[in-house]
Formats: sequence, C-alpha cells, structure tokens
Amino acid sequence: MTQETQSKAIDKEQGKQDVSKALSALRLKSKLSQEKLAQQIGISDRYIRNVESGKSMPSFDIVRRWFNATKASQKTILSIVQMQKLN
Repeated sequence: MTQETQSKAIDKEQGKQDVSKALSALRLKSKLSQEKLAQQIGISDRYIRNVESGKSMPSFDIVRRWFNATKASQKTILSIVQMQKLN
C-alpha cells in the first residue's frame, strides 16, 4: 500500500467517525434512546449502535429520517451531509 493510499484510507475512516459522532450527538441532544430512535425511523437498534460506533455508514435516506426524528437544525444537517459526501 502506498503512502497516498494509506493517507486516503485514514482520512476516510476519520470522516466516518466524524459522521458517527455527529449522529450520536444529535440523538443524545434529542434525549432519545437508541431503541426509541430506531422505532421512530424504522430500523433496528442494532443498526443504530453500528452507525454510532462507526461500523456502518447510513444511507442518505436513513440520515434524513434521523434528522427528522431528532429535529436537527439546517446548519447541523448541512454539516453532517457534507461530512458524509466526503466519504
């Protein structure tokens, strides 16, 4: 693996972690449990855990539903969507 390839892989992983942390913070700010958020957006609580731990990257549809359930501000939405596009 070249140094450039390694650098890109590290950047991608960091971006994934940034999205995970931002989505987790939205859920916590909204005072929703992982189970409650999962019910509201129609996915499993296991998938919520995987997203928040960085093991899974959600689709734009899941992120959109996450925003709606947590009543995210436009500024927050734009910031997270931009992070996700970089990955």
